[in-house]
Amino acid sequence: MSPEIARFTMDPYLEEVRHKLIEAQFSLQPLQAPDPKNFGNWILIGARDNLVLRVTNDRGDILLDVMPSHLFAIGPNESDWFNYDVVARALGIYLWPKENVMRSFLHHFWMIDEKFSPHKWDKTAAILATVEEEKRRRVSVHT
Repeated sequence: MSPEIARFTMDPYLEEVRHKLIEAQFSLQPLQAPDPKNFGNWILIGARDNLVLRVTNDRGDILLDVMPSHLFAIGPNESDWFNYDVVARALGIYLWPKENVMRSFLHHFWMIDEKFSPHKWDKTAAILATVEEEKRRRVSVHT
């Protein structure tokens, strides 16, 4: 086992996320070790029903991105991923400051899964695009 993979197994929070996804019946791909393309972050991909979830360990913080499985199946682009904060805002899921986003995601899984289904995706994608654009404008105003 490489030192990087050994270090992953020592990260209790990332290991907890992996365990929760297995308990929630997500199919997990092998952990992707850090590389320059991914800015040195660990990446874990899990899929279930209509959703694919990307879990990134960014210097100790766990970040979630979501994509519909039908887009992932045809070869995802980076632009097909939506940050969980955008998904939550678009679907009316309130995130408390410092809330455990994995817990929130799993709690709201069925609603998110339904909105990412192929027959609802066009409407959901339009809402997500609007929320993402609003987020970009807020960030650009503050920088």
